[in-house]
Amino acid sequence: MQPNSVIDLSAFDVPGHEIYYERGIALYQIDSLNKAFSDFQNCISKNYMTAESNYWIGNIFLVNGNKEKACEYFNKAKSLGDKDAENSIQKHCN
Repeated sequence: MQPNSVIDLSAFDVPGHEIYYERGIALYQIDSLNKAFSDFQNCISKNYMTAESNYWIGNIFLVNGNKEKACEYFNKAKSLGDKDAENSIQKHCN
């Protein structure tokens, strides 16, 4: 991209971890779970949306039939402050 004296292109930069989070949700929605898992792991490693990313990973494990691992991630998400995790724990982990 060429420098532009009219438009500040840096205003359009989006941090990579934000892209990974949003892409992870989109990948989950289209059942590309391995790629979604990787994106959420990336967010956790960057300390971005950690509670929510743990919640999404819990959902990935739940879809794959690993209820025990799903509950582990739901509990971690809850401990980090994710509000949706409590409902998932009540529904799937008791």
